[in-house]
Amino acid sequence: MEDLAGSHRIAVAIACYNQGHFLKDAIRSVFGQTRLCDEIILVDDGSTDATAEIVRSFPQIKYVYQKNAGLSAARNTALALTTAEQVLFLDADDLLCPTALEMAEHCARSQPEIAFAYGGYYSVDVTRRRLSSHRALISSTPLLDLLRGNFIAMHGTVLYNVQLLRKSGGFDVGLKSCEDFDVYLRLARRHPIAAYEGIAAEYRRHGQGLTSNALHMIEMSRKVIDRHARIRRPCHAEALAARTGRNFMTRFYAQTYFEAIKRLRWDGGLRSTFRLLACDVAHHPLAMGLVAKVWLAGRFKAATWRLRPR
Repeated sequence: MEDLAGSHRIAVAIACYNQGHFLKDAIRSVFGQTRLCDEIILVDDGSTDATAEIVRSFPQIKYVYQKNAGLSAARNTALALTTAEQVLFLDADDLLCPTALEMAEHCARSQPEIAFAYGGYYSVDVTRRRLSSHRALISSTPLLDLLRGNFIAMHGTVLYNVQLLRKSGGFDVGLKSCEDFDVYLRLARRHPIAAYEGIAAEYRRHGQGLTSNALHMIEMSRKVIDRHARIRRPCHAEALAARTGRNFMTRFYAQTYFEAIKRLRWDGGLRSTFRLLACDVAHHPLAMGLVAKVWLAGRFKAATWRLRPR
């Protein structure tokens, strides 16, 4: 792999758990970069599918197998192993656009004090059909804006300063989701961050556990916001931003939940829908209570609108 004179070395770390059917696309997107990376690390987090066999066809990749410990642990393994100064973490079901590393590196080189650079992304379906486009938000108050909601969203666009990420403690293995959001907030409190223009990655949306994942994201995003809002007795601005963020993240994932339920109702019928609702109430009572509040608020707003004098 080529190295650029005067530039830092860049690693791409891929975490994979039973997503071998997507893995080749992810790897090929890394090899297809206009700025080739200097190191590729793949952490197999206890996969039982063909992940290891697929990686054997790419001898340039540093392959590491570990017992299943979750996404945070897999990323921390790669963070500990890399010899590069900068690292980008790519999930096995996502892809990089060809100029991702070039754009991220240019941003990081022009602002060497930043903890990480982030860009925009496409949402795509399983077949990579484009669903939506999301440009990176350029923020003058990144900590407050992150408390208001995870505006970065797509982790595969983020190029980290390895030294600063290690000093911050890496990814919290106690978080089964929103671990990237937690890192953004932790680093943004201590260091500047920066956005770069352009679309850097494809974020693949697929229907594996959509309802339970939405409920889990409600719980975890609120937990992360509360954790960082309590640091050093937050100022009034941080308290207001955290309140906004809790409400925003709840509404966002509640809407994801509603859409998943509508699809299930259409495809599986009432019996399957009620069975899933009962299961979700049993396993996620707090999140389901918040989803119910969002639904009732929406119904009340709709009813009020209909009753307005014409």
